[in-house]
Amino acid sequence: MVSGDCTVGADARFFLMTTHTYKQGVHTFVKDGSTVLFDSTSWAHPGTATWGVPFYSFTSGKFSYQCEYLNPTANEIKTGDSAATDEMCMAIGYYFPSDGGTNHFCLNSIMLY
Repeated sequence: MVSGDCTVGADARFFLMTTHTYKQGVHTFVKDGSTVLFDSTSWAHPGTATWGVPFYSFTSGKFSYQCEYLNPTANEIKTGDSAATDEMCMAIGYYFPSDGGTNHFCLNSIMLY
């Protein structure tokens, strides 16, 4: 299991959210406080949560994400880019407005601009 959280600006309005893992991923979810916004048990086709007008604002000021894994092999699985041998955990959210037209990334609970 891997988890993290990301700070969300008070003016951010989300219109789509999903997750991304590799084949050992068996459960992913995204929460706003204790409210589950997105939940999936498919690594290959996790689906999306979508919101229309007035879109979604995080009341807690951050979102938390979690990925759970099942390793059916004797091999050690590490974080990495290979879908065949590694694993990852991502929450992906699309929102507006953009702060000055720049992209925002939250990596391991640290905001990167």
